[in-house]
Amino acid sequence: MKILSLFLLLHLVVGKKTKKAKRPGFGMVRLQGGPVTLGGDEKSGSPGTKDTHLQAYKIDATSVTNKMWRVFVKETKYVSEAETFQWSFVFDPLVSEKTREENPQVVESALHWRAVQGAYWRKPEGRHGPTLKDRWDYPAVHISKTDAETYCEHYGLRLPTEAEWEFAAQGGVGLYPWGTKAMSEDQEWMMNIFQGAFPNASVAEDGYLGLAPVRAYEPSEYGVYGMLGNVWEWTQSSFKTKDPKQKQFVLKGGSFVDSIDGAFNHKVTATTRMGNDADSGGQNTGFRCVKGRGGGSRAPPDQELMQKIIAEEGVEGLQKFLAKQGGGHQVMTAGELKKRKEERDARNEHGEL
Repeated sequence: MKILSLFLLLHLVVGKKTKKAKRPGFGMVRLQGGPVTLGGDEKSGSPGTKDTHLQAYKIDATSVTNKMWRVFVKETKYVSEAETFQWSFVFDPLVSEKTREENPQVVESALHWRAVQGAYWRKPEGRHGPTLKDRWDYPAVHISKTDAETYCEHYGLRLPTEAEWEFAAQGGVGLYPWGTKAMSEDQEWMMNIFQGAFPNASVAEDGYLGLAPVRAYEPSEYGVYGMLGNVWEWTQSSFKTKDPKQKQFVLKGGSFVDSIDGAFNHKVTATTRMGNDADSGGQNTGFRCVKGRGGGSRAPPDQELMQKIIAEEGVEGLQKFLAKQGGGHQVMTAGELKKRKEERDARNEHGEL
């Protein structure tokens, strides 16, 4: 009996040590699935539409937060790709003058993005920026697709397909989780996007200059929070580019630097999309997880629309349309920025302009 009791005690102790801690956060929401029309808004990067059907699945009620990510890091000792690269993209109006002096490199085609040394999930604005104190319920950012997949796999989850993500973002309504218009009838902000003259004159009418907490706005009828604006979220779906050798993946939802109507950057709706490399990330890049059957794939271009374009603009016009449909909303990747820097340094070394 004593040996048996000792065995049971040992089993309980070992069990407690190996038992995985419960994932923090705001839980998952079960979506029944069903028929859905994807795409249908050209300014959001999705002019074509597709009808598909999804099985039931669960999706995180919010983006993965700093608190959720920190627990994951403590459990796994995981080092994010931004930490490995030792830099990441930060929205320039949010950085200090000292940070600008130490990090002069910006994206030539988007001067509001600065490559900042030491920027990663724990220091979103870089070494001289604020800490995460009072921001544990903000989305974890500077997260690559590889980072996000590693997190999901640790908890037995996965990234959503684009169809699953968009179905959840529609909230059973359409272009917006709350209705057919970008603003509510009383003109209350329902998503975290840039408000004011971009990029340096934000009026922050909703009280958030930059990122916002994951539950800063009302949830959809499905009970899902913050799918539009705030941060782009990774999906597992492939993103077609002009170069077939370039492998990119779809991000959805827009972010705090995007617009309500597409006047600058992206128009934010449930269909908003862009592509990037799996190792890329920035201050406006996060994710959420799903589990279950779900399903779905990205909407192909509308066949009738393609025929109309060929008739009016010829093959060249169709090529331009397909480039926009498949790869029109790309961002500069970490690899591209590094290559440009190396080329510039080489020119400077040889005295070239």
